[in-house]
Amino acid sequence: MNKTLTLTAALMMIGAGASAQSVNASNPGTVAAALQGLGHTTEITVDSYGDPMIYGSSDANNYQILFYGCTDNVNCMDLQFRADYDTGYAPSNSKLADYNRDRMVGKAYINTADTTTLEHSVIGVDGMSRGNFNRTTEKFLDAMDYFRGHLE
Repeated sequence: MNKTLTLTAALMMIGAGASAQSVNASNPGTVAAALQGLGHTTEITVDSYGDPMIYGSSDANNYQILFYGCTDNVNCMDLQFRADYDTGYAPSNSKLADYNRDRMVGKAYINTADTTTLEHSVIGVDGMSRGNFNRTTEKFLDAMDYFRGHLE
């Protein structure tokens, strides 16, 4: 019986450690912690609907992470990485279509006359491993770098 309790306690500790390493849209702190683990600066705030939102920054990349699928501004299910570029002009539709056709990460569109937006949705962020979240984040940052050059 003692061995069973010891094994159960050990498995619970392993599960708790794995849980601590996971990223959940329902817990914005886990998202911010994962980003900080990559060396990013973060600020958790709320959007105009009262849902969580994170401002993030890494090197020359400034972005937001929006939370979706929330119930009463909590228990969110999905994330959206988003970066706005103040271009001072509206890029051509063909330039944006080329980007959207050729790139897997990030959807580009004209947001306002002088702002172009790049966004990438991540559905079902409920216990996502840190490794998968880190890869998603790095791919979005790569997309931001590529897109910035594509706009020039």
